[in-house]
Amino acid sequence: MKNLAASALLSLAALSAHAAPNQQWKDASTTFATLIQSGYKLVAVDHAPSPGSLSLVTTVYYLQKDASMFACNETHRVTDAKTGSTTGEFTCLELVQPYDSTMPPQQ
Repeated sequence: MKNLAASALLSLAALSAHAAPNQQWKDASTTFATLIQSGYKLVAVDHAPSPGSLSLVTTVYYLQKDASMFACNETHRVTDAKTGSTTGEFTCLELVQPYDSTMPPQQ
């Protein structure tokens, strides 16, 4: 399980907003709560400020059930340093089998 979480951390560095050819993650319209209620277990958490921006902090939660895995990103941006108010965004991505768009589909 640790190896899967570690490889997922490395794969997350290549994320884009939408699943594209040769990508291992695709957008998922689900919530953290829904995944937990569906039997997914939290297997790893990565929490770090974004490079070059002290006001932007992202936490990535990795959830797994059998061979299925999701990475849910929770991003907070400090909007007012005086009051400490923040805005947040939460998205989940599903680990998928990458495909090569130059190859014909298999029958």
